[in-house]
Amino acid sequence: MSSKELVDWCRYAERKGYGLAFRSDHFLPIPMGVADSAECWTSLGAIAGSTETIRFGPMVTPTSYRNPALLAKMARTINILSKERLVFGLGAGWYGTEYHAYGYEFPDVPTRLEQFEEALQIIIPMTTGDPVSFKGKYYRAEVEALPRIKVYYLIGGRHPRVIEAAAKYAHEWNIYGSTLGKVRRCKGLLDSASGGRTVIVSNTGEVIIAENRHSLIEYIRNWLKESGIEGDPEAEIENLRRGGTFCGTPEEVVSQINERKDLGVNRFYLEVADMKTKVMADLLTETLKGI
Repeated sequence: MSSKELVDWCRYAERKGYGLAFRSDHFLPIPMGVADSAECWTSLGAIAGSTETIRFGPMVTPTSYRNPALLAKMARTINILSKERLVFGLGAGWYGTEYHAYGYEFPDVPTRLEQFEEALQIIIPMTTGDPVSFKGKYYRAEVEALPRIKVYYLIGGRHPRVIEAAAKYAHEWNIYGSTLGKVRRCKGLLDSASGGRTVIVSNTGEVIIAENRHSLIEYIRNWLKESGIEGDPEAEIENLRRGGTFCGTPEEVVSQINERKDLGVNRFYLEVADMKTKVMADLLTETLKGI
């Protein structure tokens, strides 16, 4: 998606009364083969200057392919320009293809987790304006950024160490997709690690919504055909739901949202599958008004 399209979607979300808008931070599009992906933080600057009220941010920024002190300075700048509307989403990174394509090393999971934990020790104080004096295995910084500002931190991921970091540092923990069982288990880890500290729980997920069952099946059938996949639309609908996609008629999507509410999810960030037009987004907007 181009930067212009991203800005247009954020303006749309602001007009429709949504409170937040997010974009992914990837160097390459997912899946491969679709249009190129605009660089995240450059486009966030465009969003900051093109909107007035909506909060926005990356969902989420990997800490391992930008120097953490530089990333903190970038986030401070965007947050100040937007009058503190930035939601600073952070994660450990997972998409090895983009690391290799852009010449970055892609460490194993334990190393990326260590890098993530070190990066937070620089990013958290520096973004708010506290002095940083840190020398770790992977990163170092001796810097102070003033003035002091308010920053809202979101940490996303399902690894226990990422969840523990969210319990310690973040205002909000986010889980992408995921089955109900996985949401339940991860929420339990968060509760155990938080020690009573309040952390908002949010769920990001793709949405396929249609006015009725017939329209839903037709959309899935066409999607399978365009993707070169042979399959039964009815079976695919069930597969998508089991994997954490919100998929169905308005009533069914609301039911899936309510199932996660019952597990303690406080917020939902929903990505409509059809980004070519705003028909599906308009239907989702009307559906959410009833919740």
